[in-house]
Amino acid sequence: MRGSSGALQALILSALLASAFVAVGLADAGVEALVEVGSVSVRIELSNVNSTLFERITNYSSALNETTIPEAIVNAIGEGAFYVDPAIALNGTTRTISASFKLLGSALMDFEFNRTSMARTYRLRTSWRKTDVEAWYNRTLRVVKLNFSSFFGKPLRKWEHLAHYELAPGDIREALLLNTTVRDGLFENGTGRATWIFVLPRGAKFLRAVREGNEEFLLFEMPPEPLDAFMASPFWPFLIIVVAVGAAVAYRRASVRLVRPEGPS
Repeated sequence: MRGSSGALQALILSALLASAFVAVGLADAGVEALVEVGSVSVRIELSNVNSTLFERITNYSSALNETTIPEAIVNAIGEGAFYVDPAIALNGTTRTISASFKLLGSALMDFEFNRTSMARTYRLRTSWRKTDVEAWYNRTLRVVKLNFSSFFGKPLRKWEHLAHYELAPGDIREALLLNTTVRDGLFENGTGRATWIFVLPRGAKFLRAVREGNEEFLLFEMPPEPLDAFMASPFWPFLIIVVAVGAAVAYRRASVRLVRPEGPS
């Protein structure tokens, strides 16, 4: 019975992972946000773009360039955020737009220590995912508008939590997934599927999603670093005392050897 139960659980887990891969890979508007401590690597793929609109984007290619999307997102986050490694590619055969960049900065995420365990709790800002992006040609002609606010606006607390998301073979992480259907003129038939997945760092534990005013935060916990764990240990004060006593004894012995008795006068 135990063997059958284990096999059933493995089958269910495989099905869940497969559904997550399909959702991200076959979306008309798919985003993978790979979260690391201090940064988020973003990969965007817009496929099945309306043929007339794609031709317009191609004809005015300078409007939607590699900096258009990350620049809009950084401006939405505000001071203390920046991006690096922007890239964009257009595929006319599949009418696909692929963009990527990395977000960094103190405004993107912060952390605090758990004084008991010395684990770090990180708060990642996520409302930037809803930044609408407008691409203008010579500041006079709007070529396209990417309505990310309608694609990815569902509250973060309602996203699906994946406890075992396989980023790469053997690399299992926790993640949050949005998979929804949207209506927008960006897509050929006016309807598309939008997915966004926040993949947490290796070893991170998802805590919760919270809303504070207009901002939504993704909270996750990282295990303590070796030095942090040592500082939280009750043994290091004792070790310091032992070292101090040892140093004092060594100093006294050295002092005795250096002080020689005076000979007879």
